[in-house]
Amino acid sequence: MRFSIPITLLVSLLFTNNKVLSKPTQDIGFGSSENGNTTILIKKSTIGGLQSISDIRYVESLSEIQNPYRGFFKQMKVTLKRDNTKSSTDSIPVTPLVRILVDISDFQNNSLSNNAINYLRNIFENLKQKQKSMVLRFAYDPGYKGKDTKEPSMSMVLKHQEGLRQLIEDYADAIASVECGLFGAYGEMHSSSVYTGDKERKKYVISTIDKWLEVLPKSITLSVRKPEFYCDWNNVDQSKISENITKEKQSAYRVGIYNDGYLASYSDLGTFKNRDEEIKWLSNQSKHTLYGGEFGNYKKKEMRNVAHTAKYMEKEAYLTHTSYLNLGWYKDTVDGMKSENYSGKDQRYKGTSGFQFIENHLGYRFVVRGVRLTKSVESNGLFGIESDIENVGFANLIKPKTIVFIMVNGSNRFTITNMESATNSNPSQWDSKTTTTFKSEILLPSNMPTGKYKVYLRIASGRSSKGLNGYPIRFANDDKNLWNESLGANYLGEFTVVGNSKNNAVNTNHKSSSSASTSSTSASSKATKYLTLKFKGTLKNTTNYYLGVSELKESASFNLHKEDNGKSNKYRTWHVTSMDRPSLLYLSDGTYGNHGEPSNLCLDLGEYKSSDGYNYLRVVKCSQAQYKFMYGGSYRNSIDIYNRDGEKHLTDKQGNKLCLYYSMTPRISKCKNPENNQNIGWEKHTL
Repeated sequence: MRFSIPITLLVSLLFTNNKVLSKPTQDIGFGSSENGNTTILIKKSTIGGLQSISDIRYVESLSEIQNPYRGFFKQMKVTLKRDNTKSSTDSIPVTPLVRILVDISDFQNNSLSNNAINYLRNIFENLKQKQKSMVLRFAYDPGYKGKDTKEPSMSMVLKHQEGLRQLIEDYADAIASVECGLFGAYGEMHSSSVYTGDKERKKYVISTIDKWLEVLPKSITLSVRKPEFYCDWNNVDQSKISENITKEKQSAYRVGIYNDGYLASYSDLGTFKNRDEEIKWLSNQSKHTLYGGEFGNYKKKEMRNVAHTAKYMEKEAYLTHTSYLNLGWYKDTVDGMKSENYSGKDQRYKGTSGFQFIENHLGYRFVVRGVRLTKSVESNGLFGIESDIENVGFANLIKPKTIVFIMVNGSNRFTITNMESATNSNPSQWDSKTTTTFKSEILLPSNMPTGKYKVYLRIASGRSSKGLNGYPIRFANDDKNLWNESLGANYLGEFTVVGNSKNNAVNTNHKSSSSASTSSTSASSKATKYLTLKFKGTLKNTTNYYLGVSELKESASFNLHKEDNGKSNKYRTWHVTSMDRPSLLYLSDGTYGNHGEPSNLCLDLGEYKSSDGYNYLRVVKCSQAQYKFMYGGSYRNSIDIYNRDGEKHLTDKQGNKLCLYYSMTPRISKCKNPENNQNIGWEKHTL
């Protein structure tokens, strides 16, 4: 017997993790205007191609750019006491990045009190208000003097970590990384006064790493003091550590190294056992974890080919992806670099000091090298932009950031948070020593007045943050007009809105003007019978696509996008007859996320099944559809499945309710809480 299976379905079945393998893309929403007006969705404009922008200076600045999560830092000590009146803190350092050393030794036999947590919260808030980012370390070393440590029982340590969960989560966008600490002198995970045996130390370290990874939000990485500790925890042969290449979904992907013996000896004061082998591992692992620490006292140490100079560091820092170093230690190394003439390969820095080059290149450093955009476009047309962005820094950006476009014409300001399509739009993947071309297409809001607009790119935490909130990232170009501090965004060029294309418009503003076209009125009146929706996946740290198909026809199964273009499918709008009762999902004939009208095609369950017996979705004639759907049935953002009469929730053989499951080839699965099972969650857009 022969079976005919679509090749796209066969390929998707081979990838059991259902990961969408493409560059990020997002559907355009309605945009947002600061004057509160709604917009009109229309067909794409055909005016204008992409033209190069010449009013930007495409060269790197020689100045230090104070971007978050990177750079030379100074540290501050915070001592928490059971008697909160005795808690104390150093003054806040002037550096944009601050390492906070928190002494919790007074809680050796007690849980962290609310007063202690709130004392620390006030410090975090103060730092955040000053737009300073943080590296955190907690230890049971009184005063961080490196003498007698007071580690508590393992169960108490875990309680302390748990007690810090909410505080750290609340300030996740301000925290660059957490250094594991908690053990030994200075929190450097050695020389404990309590746990003196190697076996005890290993058990302690492994437990604290596991707990930190449970407590910390996914956006915060964890660092341990040596590759040895990583190997003990991850059961890796340290002599072959370079073979350990971690993947994004693995816990080990989030664990890196902090090095407080940086360039102080051939082993970095015992940090490395096999320097070449472990740096080879770091060259991969530190692409997505924060690596740094502080220089060490190199005097009378075995150095071999290692040198505490900027010339040597430039070579190695690009391999280790060094992001942060202590400006206050070791002074002789810092002063030596300040007096050292830069002698590296970067001609831009000839005549500067070695320290200036190192300071500027710690962490990521984005320089825009070219911009091309649509110079003339209708207000509800398609605007395209391409930007060549070079990361000249030693490292990558390791914190998640969101890209937002801001378009300004005098007092008119439009913030665009969704894109019709985007390529290379994840700044965390703009790799060190690499130029990445970021491409985007945007459907402009229809209420944009004609005139010239400046377009800005904002890279920050969250879509709704503004100005300097959200830790926005500034490009490092030698161009004083590039950075707009009030917007927290980078200038990319200017374009002109020349008018408004009203063909096939569907007005979403019920207070539409009298100039609205006849086709708009007709479409709006038609829509009174149906509610018009779009559904989009909600997976974190990856691409999300809309539920939709590429062609308006019956299909036995379908993928959410074509692998060769990274865009949601052409037909991705749906109609329902009710929001609070199960309904057929009618596929709209509207294209690219626009309204349209219900077709005679509906969503249904197909005959093909996954390895665990759950049906893939298909599109059939509505007269043949056997199932209805309802958003928010079991959970607030699940899409539940019901029989044709809408009276009975569909279940599997074990009695589990069934919902739509987001994957490259969408299917059904057991309804689970989307907060813990993201593939069950869908973002609903009501048109």
